[in-house]
Amino acid sequence: MRVDAKYVSQVYPSGVYGLDDFSLHIDSGDFVAVVGPSGCGKTTLLRVLAGLEKISCGELYVNGLLAENIPLIERKIAYVFQEYALYPNYTVWEIVQTALQRYKLSPEEENKRIKQALIAFGLADVAGALPRQLSGGQQQRVALAKAVVTTPDLILFDEPLSNVAPKQRAEYMQYLKLLKEQLPNATFVYATHNSSEAFTLANKLLVMSNGKVLQYGNTQHVMANPYHLDVLQSLSPTETYKVELTDGIAKLDDIVVQVDAPNQQVELAFNRLTDKWCVFDIDGNSLVGQPQYLKIPALYQNKKLTVGEQTLPTDEHFSARYLGAEQCNLVVATDLLSDHDDGACVSLHVTHLGDNIFDICGTKVLLKQINTSATKVYFRMDDLSLWTNSRKLAHYKVYNSACVGKVLWGKIHLPCGSFPYNGKNGRVVVTIKGGAHATLQKGGLKFSTLCEDDFGSHRLAYVRLKGFDNYVTLNVGKNKSMSNKKHKLQIDSKDISIRYIH
Repeated sequence: MRVDAKYVSQVYPSGVYGLDDFSLHIDSGDFVAVVGPSGCGKTTLLRVLAGLEKISCGELYVNGLLAENIPLIERKIAYVFQEYALYPNYTVWEIVQTALQRYKLSPEEENKRIKQALIAFGLADVAGALPRQLSGGQQQRVALAKAVVTTPDLILFDEPLSNVAPKQRAEYMQYLKLLKEQLPNATFVYATHNSSEAFTLANKLLVMSNGKVLQYGNTQHVMANPYHLDVLQSLSPTETYKVELTDGIAKLDDIVVQVDAPNQQVELAFNRLTDKWCVFDIDGNSLVGQPQYLKIPALYQNKKLTVGEQTLPTDEHFSARYLGAEQCNLVVATDLLSDHDDGACVSLHVTHLGDNIFDICGTKVLLKQINTSATKVYFRMDDLSLWTNSRKLAHYKVYNSACVGKVLWGKIHLPCGSFPYNGKNGRVVVTIKGGAHATLQKGGLKFSTLCEDDFGSHRLAYVRLKGFDNYVTLNVGKNKSMSNKKHKLQIDSKDISIRYIH
């Protein structure tokens, strides 16, 4: 299963962000380990991928289709929880059987699948046992058998080894490796606080902090080239030393590290995973790693985007989310660059400099996924963000959003509030256009802010209105804070359509 998360945010009622502006691409067959401290968003990510929690804003795609349009039963996803949740009065056979009940298989097919799953995990001899009669390791394997008996395309693991002994952990990891060999095309996402598990099992490593992606990529590359000090501390905690960088050289006692960077204060940290020293600036950014994002000068004018030698038309959604100056920068995650055009609409010339290093628009970038003979790289319009004067611009899609209300005595009444309307009494559908203009005042519609982007004299805010079928994208004045609880929204009447229903 291929998974694409684009600028996803998950905001809890308390206002805490479980996921914050989260983007990720997982290929079919990947084994992705998710690491980070407690509270960094690992479990939230798994629950969002499983469809157990709805995202607040952004887009989640499964095999290229918008996930919210795919019923859960059709997604073929299995979830292995931290707690095994085995029914205490069911036998091993019956526990595994419960996972197949919704699929309405023939008795012959059901029995065949259960038998294969039990044999695969060495449970055939305890098929009639109850959970209390099993060892901890056997209970883990029952949970695995229950997960894979449905032949899922995506399996999610939520810290399954956090409370087990080292011997059981080693045994479980061997079964996981065997399982991946048996399901080579299935995608595994494995959340863990133990980085050694991640290094042993996964081909891709995702490091998270405060609901954000710190770094994502090939496991060996992330271990060897942490882009941020927090990445290194998550993988292998270490002491840091502040030193002065002089003529491109950082010295600490008999340690000498050469860096292609101007003189400044830096932090040295020893990477125990590679037995090498890493150099970070005072903000924690690596001075020797490669950038995760590529910034490219661009021009946006008359609803057309000019990148290099290309001038590309933009649709209404792109136009509505861009309110900045004409001169801007494109920002593209380097792992989204490809050396073949598979429907991508943007291309850039590249020059190979050796050792998988490419020059793109004057920036040296490490691109292991690009063929060394490539002369162009490609990406999609949806993969980019916009920046101007070092300020990020809007990158969420812009939606229309509708709500059913009623007109009574000169007002439209909605679940989120009411506003004046001189129409006849009756039920209506109120639709707010994407990118509607709004102001803040003491009377109007109640809202909760999901996120907001500032630029120029404008602010593009993404808000939730009770009763509306989507988050609403609004263009509001920059001088007012959307987090001010004393204010409500007043949306420009030109951006609202009202239709009576009978």
